Amino acid sequence: MSRGVWRPRSPWGLPGAFWVIWVGILVLWTGRFVVPFLSTYLVSEPGLSVTHATAVVSAYGAGGVVASLLGGTLSDRIGRLPVLMVSFLGGAAMLLAIPLAQSALSIAAVLFTYGIVGHLGGPALGAMIADRVAPDLRPRAYLLQVWAMNLGFAIGPIVAVRLESVSFTLIFVVEAAVCVAVAVFLGRLLRSGGRFGPPAFAIDPALDANEHGRAGRGGYRRALADRPMLVLVALMLVFTVVYFQATSTLPIVMGEQGLSLEAYAALLTVNGALLCVLQVPAMRLIERVPGSVALAVGVGVTAIGYALQAVADDTTTYVVAVVTWTLGELATFPVAAAMVAALAPARWRGTYQGIYGLTWSGAHMMAPMLGGLVLAHAGSAVLWWGCAGLLAAVATTMAVTARGLEAEVRERRSAERKNRLAEPATQGVSESAR
Repeated sequence: MSRGVWRPRSPWGLPGAFWVIWVGILVLWTGRFVVPFLSTYLVSEPGLSVTHATAVVSAYGAGGVVASLLGGTLSDRIGRLPVLMVSFLGGAAMLLAIPLAQSALSIAAVLFTYGIVGHLGGPALGAMIADRVAPDLRPRAYLLQVWAMNLGFAIGPIVAVRLESVSFTLIFVVEAAVCVAVAVFLGRLLRSGGRFGPPAFAIDPALDANEHGRAGRGGYRRALADRPMLVLVALMLVFTVVYFQATSTLPIVMGEQGLSLEAYAALLTVNGALLCVLQVPAMRLIERVPGSVALAVGVGVTAIGYALQAVADDTTTYVVAVVTWTLGELATFPVAAAMVAALAPARWRGTYQGIYGLTWSGAHMMAPMLGGLVLAHAGSAVLWWGCAGLLAAVATTMAVTARGLEAEVRERRSAERKNRLAEPATQGVSESAR
């Protein structure tokens, strides 16, 4: 152990630096007020129609698509932490600009910019976890990452409703302050020469400076030729487009049925609270099952939950639906993130995470627009039955391809372990670049 590097005992065998990241994620998602209430804000404050509001929200997702393509390769080239700082601080500035915009065009422009800077750090964060955690423990780390997100999301809506009762603008101000606080927290603890030492599973750019300089181009060439990765991303994109209906069209549907904003916020809290309570116990079970199988089952259960929303018209039925698709969610996003980390070559982790991030940013762009169009022209029943049908198709495809995908994941994890054993005992990895 190098002198001056702090290595405390860590729960579940994960390194202390991971728990610093975990705390940052928890705080960030506790203050994630704006996106779940954005459609409601645009309809109530600037007075946009449902169709215009959902189309404007899609600008946020469009910016996220750009960020996913840029953020991953930037984190491979200039480092994880610098990209995170730009994302958090730039996102805070854009959050303050949203309530200042009044026309649909100006709001869309601000949301597009916010989508870029706000999503820019996502691939860097995912790659940073892989840099710090051993391959065999990464599924656990990503499960706990999602647990932190859900724990924060369970608390956030309650706080957001209280802020909204004072002023909708206050929601934007408080979330901006949270972004700045997390930037300071992670920047101080994970900076160059920090107490946690260099990331143990990162690639030293000095080992091959020429190839590192071409990281973006080489990473995208590799990823776009990686069939298992592309299949996984495509399936998760469809899943996430459906999943995001919970924060884009669901509040509008409930409002049209005469249910209050407080009822919708309570559903989000039920979702987050259940995930918080069940994620860690479920972690033990999920670790015993092949990841691709767990993913297929999770998507299938989520399909049942969305089918239940087609017949829901009161809070109780919605609670049953949300509980059902929450159980499915336990085995989807964290398992998929761990599989992406396993498929990614160490040198191009950021690029792979960026491409996987398209499932989120692409869904942020497409979900409000597609869901809004279906809701406006066909009604909520068609929307929810269509969502259930798409999820059933995704689950079936995942089940059919599960064996081949799992074999590929095992092979690449084994190859990474062998490469680590073949490397020199010490590496001069620059912490400032990670």
